[in-house]
Amino acid sequence: MLKTILFAAATVFPIFSLIVIGVFLRRSGAIGKEFIASGSRVVFNLALPAMVFSKMLQLDHIPDTMPGVLLLFAAVTAAVYITVWAASSRLPVPIHGSFVQGAFRGNISIIGIAVAENAFGLEALQNVVVTLMVMMPLYNILAIIVLSRSSIDAEKSPLRQVGLNIIKNPIIWAIALGLPFGLLHIKLPGIITMTFDYLSRLAMPLALISIGGSLTFTGLVKRKGLWMTAAAIKLLVLPLLVWIGAVIFNITGDARSALIVAAACPAAVSSFAMAQAMGADSELSGEIVSATTLLSVITITFWIVLLMR
Repeated sequence: MLKTILFAAATVFPIFSLIVIGVFLRRSGAIGKEFIASGSRVVFNLALPAMVFSKMLQLDHIPDTMPGVLLLFAAVTAAVYITVWAASSRLPVPIHGSFVQGAFRGNISIIGIAVAENAFGLEALQNVVVTLMVMMPLYNILAIIVLSRSSIDAEKSPLRQVGLNIIKNPIIWAIALGLPFGLLHIKLPGIITMTFDYLSRLAMPLALISIGGSLTFTGLVKRKGLWMTAAAIKLLVLPLLVWIGAVIFNITGDARSALIVAAACPAAVSSFAMAQAMGADSELSGEIVSATTLLSVITITFWIVLLMR
């Protein structure tokens, strides 16, 4: 048991140490908003898609359990979304949208991929990436629905823009283009795969440092009831419900590991930008992102230990 705990902690530590480095670099003035914004764009538009595409090249088959995994994750996410929406409907409208979004939307594309690869290897990572292809559009659609209803400016109608963002999303394209290469065993020239490999190595360090630099802690004391509730739902309740579903439907092995890791991710950094763009409470979104990111050091370690028993 002790060995399992130490392994889980060692798996999580390198990931979150880079986030902490980002926090200190920002506070010391070594990096600023411009670096974080530019770094995030490089990660999202180039390095992370290159990494995802590279992993898809190594995917020789899609497990038979994958459709069930995707359906389960989507169903549990939708159930949590509806329940949290109804239970928190008396909150002021700008706060309501940010609270609901923070309780269901996870950072699978960065934290999920990093944890899956470190803890469970390539096959679990590939399962997480395929899951991401379905969950990223779903996250965006659900977030838009609640934020547009809860927005300060009720006249905004961003559904068309969200559809365009999904279509233009480089990570989704990387998955869609990489899948046939992997499944059909199409080999790319070594010079191209080496270039993708270099970009892949850039993705996680830059992404995690940028996350650390973007975290904010100023409002955590004032509204701790809100962010603590959202964090408990996102980091504990959601993965627990997914685990129960996996047991009921007999989802095991790497598919279950990928499912739980994806469900246990902290709130997505993009929650802040979306809340800000739509006139919801962006400060609360930032607080939920910061709190869940810090607390997930403990909770993700906990879920890894359970998965390895």
